Amino acid sequence: MNGLRDIHEPLPPGWWPPAPGWWLVALVLAVVLAWGLRRAWRQRRRMAPYRAARRRLAVLERHRAAGEIGPRAFADAANALLKGLLVEVEHRADAVRASGDAWLALLHERCRDAAFTGAAGRLFGNDRFRRTPDGDAAELAALLRRTLDRLGPPPPERPEA
Repeated sequence: MNGLRDIHEPLPPGWWPPAPGWWLVALVLAVVLAWGLRRAWRQRRRMAPYRAARRRLAVLERHRAAGEIGPRAFADAANALLKGLLVEVEHRADAVRASGDAWLALLHERCRDAAFTGAAGRLFGNDRFRRTPDGDAAELAALLRRTLDRLGPPPPERPEA
């Protein structure tokens, strides 16, 4: 006999190297993933001051509940918390010197909450300087918590075409 073997089929193609179409799919997926991660990172960084404000509010509420600070001190600290967000984080020039009714109107406009004209919300204005403030610190805390839950960075301004 001669040393020839019988006819046989070739091995099926392996998975490596992939076809050019798979390289294109991998490239598109890598670009989309990088874009999504960058966007999520930027959003997380933009939201960091608002998360920090929520944590500071939780600390303030614990101090108020423990009786370590009174209603006036709580109102002052809550007001400073909102003022800091609008001035230092959002860079609102109109919030720098706003006080009293102008501050309440600005809060109403920015936070889209009519409660800033109610008894609890008025504690952010001049009512906190009264001998006996009209509002309740618990209502003020609830208003501030609700406001911080809704508040976030304003949408970026788009240039007009």
